[in-house]
Amino acid sequence: MVLTQQGRVEMPAEGVVVADTVGAGDSFMAGLIWGLAQLSALGAEGREKLNALSEDELLLVAAYANRAD
Repeated sequence: MVLTQQGRVEMPAEGVVVADTVGAGDSFMAGLIWGLAQLSALGAEGREKLNALSEDELLLVAAYANRAD
């Protein structure tokens, strides 16, 4: 689930074989940050873009982060 001021998007988690959960949240966040960077939605200069992300863009970023391993 990704929440923004405009709303939220949800998607199921990717199916995986779990060996260890250490770092799972860090991996997701790294994927999320990378996805936002690809949309130029980071930092002070990306704030306007970040605030205006469409639902489709949020889904793309969430899907990328969801697959991070």
